[in-house]
Amino acid sequence: MSGTIGTSIKNLRIAQQVTQADLAKAVGISVQAVSKWECGRVDDIPTSKIKAMAKLFDVQPSYLI
Repeated sequence: MSGTIGTSIKNLRIAQQVTQADLAKAVGISVQAVSKWECGRVDDIPTSKIKAMAKLFDVQPSYLI
């Protein structure tokens, strides 16, 4: 997938019909953090959260980044 990690997160989330609130709860972050990342402000995504999102979406972490 081309684009930023935020774009990847948003595309996977929408494709799997996961709301920002659902993703936030599943990964243990705030809805505001999900929104921030999807808007391209991704300089502070902890590796543990990338791994958790990858597991949730059933993709490799490298797919997100």
